[in-house]
Amino acid sequence: MRSEEEKQPFEWTLETAIALGAPTIRVWAGGVGSADASPPYRRRVEEESRRVAALAAAEGLSIAYEFQGGTLTDTNASAAALLRAVDHENVRTYWQPNHDEPLGYNLDGLRTVLPWLTHVHVHHFGGDGPERKQFPLGEGHEQWTRYLEVAAAAERERFALLEFVAGGTVEQLGDDARVLKQWLNQANG
Repeated sequence: MRSEEEKQPFEWTLETAIALGAPTIRVWAGGVGSADASPPYRRRVEEESRRVAALAAAEGLSIAYEFQGGTLTDTNASAAALLRAVDHENVRTYWQPNHDEPLGYNLDGLRTVLPWLTHVHVHHFGGDGPERKQFPLGEGHEQWTRYLEVAAAAERERFALLEFVAGGTVEQLGDDARVLKQWLNQANG
């Protein structure tokens, strides 16, 4: 886990989550991308995941990986391999699209992690590399209605969380929230 690598024991995070009444602790699957992770490194992350999942479970909390670059959840294949290897009922994952990959890749990834899906980070970006920027969520209609339709098939309760808002304004947050609510109503039929 990333906090362990940075000398911040998970137990500190767990104590904070308990004090706040948080049901889930979001964790990063290490601090090395899957292409650079050695088999022993992967095993350490898997073992640490099981350890912190057991600690959280003892307190009635779960853990969920951040679906993020620079970690073992940076590709669909690596995220699925990690979740299968950890094989702990108290380990879940958040999901967000990889902006460097096409729609089909992201849909495949979401379907792959669906058994472990807890929440979806919703935002809309466009462009490549340094040209990438945030756009109003409504401009991501084609992608997001499909993502949310897939996510609606998850067996457990899950939420769609607005993670980024174009321009960072309250007005845009309101607009994006209305759009997201419409799409969720359609996806959950």
